[in-house]
Amino acid sequence: MTPCAQGRCATRLRYAPTVWIQERENQASSLIIKDAYLDARRQLCPLRHIIQNVSEPLQYAIVAYVQNPVAEFVEHLRRELYPQHGHLPAHLTVLPPRTLRGTEAASRETMENICATVEPFEISLGDVEAFFPATPTVFIRVDYGAYRMRELHDRLNTAELWAAEQWPYMPHLTIVKMADLEDAVATLQRARQRWSHYHGPRRLLVDRLTFVRESREQLQWIDLAPIPLGGRLAPSALR
Repeated sequence: MTPCAQGRCATRLRYAPTVWIQERENQASSLIIKDAYLDARRQLCPLRHIIQNVSEPLQYAIVAYVQNPVAEFVEHLRRELYPQHGHLPAHLTVLPPRTLRGTEAASRETMENICATVEPFEISLGDVEAFFPATPTVFIRVDYGAYRMRELHDRLNTAELWAAEQWPYMPHLTIVKMADLEDAVATLQRARQRWSHYHGPRRLLVDRLTFVRESREQLQWIDLAPIPLGGRLAPSALR
């Protein structure tokens, strides 16, 4: 072996491990930086979601809660068909969700003034239907007295409460809103079968409305004020 060849071999033996170690350290540093970046992304995602929710205006609605055997039937059926919505109380929607065109206090005052001039009225429930294909919602249609609910809806859809609604108003008692249309089709058949075996009262007295606001928590609504029809003080307001 020549001295030059020996020198080259010695050089390779001396420096090759150093280069290999440096490459491994660079790779390890890259992995650490990448992991730190991913951790930061994961931590920021919930924060970004919160910021987005806070920036979106709150939705408000007006409902008439149902508190008789029909309510028990609907709530039990909803928990059976779609447990994710099992916590929602049975109700008739009078004004669908919307953003307010004024303050919450002014909107409530408008609602109170209108409700004071409307006397309580009765409705009866008809068949189980669905809003296909517009939405995967299964509901019980209001039969007798539907025109009274339409009149009330039209009167309330004014001033701070006014909104250009996406669909024509149809008085109904929602059973469940499914995640997709395919599941809703099967749910419609089950709901119709169950409703056909319901032998309790189908007439309801509408004597009080409730002004509600959505919560930042998903699928939660907060009762703001019970407003009686005809100007009488709502029972819950006495407490």
